[in-house]
Amino acid sequence: MASPLVSIIIPVYNGANYLRDAIDSALAQTYSECEIIVVNDGSTDNTEEICLSYGKKIRYYAKQNGGVATAVNIGVEHMQGEYFSWLSHDDVYYPHKVEYSINALYRDGDMTAPLFGDADLIDMHNQQLIRLRANEGHTNAKLTTGVYSLLYGVVNGNTVMLHRSVFEQCGLFDPLLRTTQDYDMWFRAFRNRRLVYVNQPLVKYRIHANQTGVIDPAHNMAREELHLGFYQALSEVEIISLFGSRYNFHYEMARCDSLAGFSNCADWNREQLFALVEPANGAKLRESAKVALLQWCSNRSDRIILFGAGKRGKALCRELTVRGIEVECFIDNNPGQGVVENLPCFLPEATMVQNAMIIITPENGTEQIWSQLLSLGCEYWIDYAEVMKIIRFVPAIRALVCDCCGGQKK
Repeated sequence: MASPLVSIIIPVYNGANYLRDAIDSALAQTYSECEIIVVNDGSTDNTEEICLSYGKKIRYYAKQNGGVATAVNIGVEHMQGEYFSWLSHDDVYYPHKVEYSINALYRDGDMTAPLFGDADLIDMHNQQLIRLRANEGHTNAKLTTGVYSLLYGVVNGNTVMLHRSVFEQCGLFDPLLRTTQDYDMWFRAFRNRRLVYVNQPLVKYRIHANQTGVIDPAHNMAREELHLGFYQALSEVEIISLFGSRYNFHYEMARCDSLAGFSNCADWNREQLFALVEPANGAKLRESAKVALLQWCSNRSDRIILFGAGKRGKALCRELTVRGIEVECFIDNNPGQGVVENLPCFLPEATMVQNAMIIITPENGTEQIWSQLLSLGCEYWIDYAEVMKIIRFVPAIRALVCDCCGGQKK
């Protein structure tokens, strides 16, 4: 098996605090055929001193400040590798990042397919916070279809690997986009392509007080404007292939935009949604989804109980209800919940969970919940992610559609 050269490109502006971590992680790759290109975008701190200390271990370019896109483009123009791999100066690659990515491309067979994977969220002290799983509630088939993963916001740019032919086909990063140049590039690169997804954490993505999304309030506004442009650019064929219907597309995007705080995008999608009628096969698809859920308990019960009355539990309750799937109640280990989403919430008891389908909604601690349910004599459960895979593209009932995507029908 050939070992193509991979160019790891690190754009940096005043990133001395974390730059060594990034460069060291690139140099520590288990895949030997890598070149590391660092582009200094006019830093005024000791970034250059740090870069020069690595000598010939890296290829270093310095330029006047012009924005991230201009720095990355310098790297692309000078890269000798067959593949491009972005690394932000404040983030860290796992040692296996490049190796896992190249191996995944070989397994897939399409060596020019765009690739992305999972990431771990860390703080400024390198402490892991959570794992960002792109396939949480999504099927791999959907994740690897066109811009689906990008629209749902599950693509971490540091995990992306692109064949150099992508730049020949799509052009370079847009220098006019100061904070959203990566999202724009991924949209152009992923569109109408089948992707490769690595179901493993490839990078450590750092959250800290000085990153763009924190210090630049215009960043989220720019992201929202870009997303609206994405929606409007998609063809009818793309929308149908990704979401099954325009109705599902606008419902899902309105719901996601509301959660992301993209109020203008959410309003636009709701407006488009309310102008549509429910798909003719909506009732049939909802019944099929309910049957698919209950098959997890061999159809021995039609009682559905949600374990966990937190944010995800409440959201899932609304998603089920709006699709005509009845939830009996919540159970939660925290006493005193009372009524949640107009349903009673109880402490878990054997008499309640036996002969019922339990949906586990918390993101963490699922193994402990499994053990608890087993001790109570519960035989049937399914987790949040699997349920979302079943119901995500089942049309919501038209009369209830406002309940989950936010806003009110005009």
